[in-house]
Amino acid sequence: PGEEWDKAIKRELASADIIVLLISADLINTDYIWDIEMKEAMERHDRGAATVIPVIIRPCMWETAPFGKLNALPEKGVPVEKWSDRDEAWTQVVKRIKQVL
Repeated sequence: PGEEWDKAIKRELASADIIVLLISADLINTDYIWDIEMKEAMERHDRGAATVIPVIIRPCMWETAPFGKLNALPEKGVPVEKWSDRDEAWTQVVKRIKQVL
């Protein structure tokens, strides 16, 4: 509370080793995320300064986005929302992120 969110986001993006993207149409359609956060995240990933991990939450056209070249979670980029057991999907996401750590 009381912190300027824009400065906080930029500071965290600049220092993160792992950047987890929670992907949905809402994320893809938000100009600030697309123009500021996504650009910084992917630039850091491409330089090897951070690892970007896309987690597909809901169906959307993520494959054509800049992060579409990355392996997504859960398995094969099937959206969490489409899993019959969402707890299983989230468990897989956590296990795979822990492997990266």
